[in-house]
Amino acid sequence: MKTVKAIVFSYAAILFLSSGMPYEHLITPPTDRPVYRQEQEQKKPGPPRRMVPEEYRDLFTAAAAFAGIPPGALESIAWAESRFCPEAKSPERDDECRDLGMFQFNSRYLGWYADRYNSGVPFDPMDTEEAIYIAAQHVRFLYECYGRWGDVFLAYNAGIGAVNRDEIPESAIRYLLKIYEEKPDGNL
Repeated sequence: MKTVKAIVFSYAAILFLSSGMPYEHLITPPTDRPVYRQEQEQKKPGPPRRMVPEEYRDLFTAAAAFAGIPPGALESIAWAESRFCPEAKSPERDDECRDLGMFQFNSRYLGWYADRYNSGVPFDPMDTEEAIYIAAQHVRFLYECYGRWGDVFLAYNAGIGAVNRDEIPESAIRYLLKIYEEKPDGNL
């Protein structure tokens, strides 16, 4: 798995070094670059780009500012997890857990999230405002742990333990590539 992780980060480094631009352009390249425009024109038609729904835009901005993170990081996760759907639910697994809400919080860890980010008060992962603020604080915590956005996204998807043990599942690599490939509409 170390090899896969190294390939993903090598890919990001190549993008960075070849662009001659600041790090944030790995996530949000400027649309005035001819190569970027050409790549976009060649992409197959699909769902609309990750535009934050108007009713959530202010919440994302405020929660990101509250947590001290770029709004694009939070938007990227919400898009990858649920396509901004606050009612999203994964199927229940054998261990009776499921992922809930726009940020797909695992039901097994709701108490941990509440203790860490909500003064022990239980929260509803299906409540958009609560979920956005809890997710923003969790992303901040992950950034403080790792200091690199790639590791933050991997830890959000695969878990802190998987990143710490360097046991990244293939699904998390695909998740990371999806985040880097499908650019957010704001800056990271």
